[in-house]
Amino acid sequence: MKLREDQITPCATELLLIPTGEWRSERPVLAPERCNRCGQCWLVCPVSCIHEEDSGFGIDFRFCKGCGMCAAECGFGAIHMEREQKE
Repeated sequence: MKLREDQITPCATELLLIPTGEWRSERPVLAPERCNRCGQCWLVCPVSCIHEEDSGFGIDFRFCKGCGMCAAECGFGAIHMEREQKE
């Protein structure tokens, strides 16, 4: 079966263009001195908002939903969750 161009849906990564992190109630906080750069947080993040930087890892809060998977999977205690402060 051949698909027509109007039947092809966009790749899921296109959804990252829409900021979706505004409704979270908690946010992950990184403790860079405890991070060993294993990348487990990056692997388990369901929305790929964790990225590698020169000094370790960073979080793009425009997309982070505060699910806590990164904190739960970090075996070094380098990430913990804090209540989101509304501005």
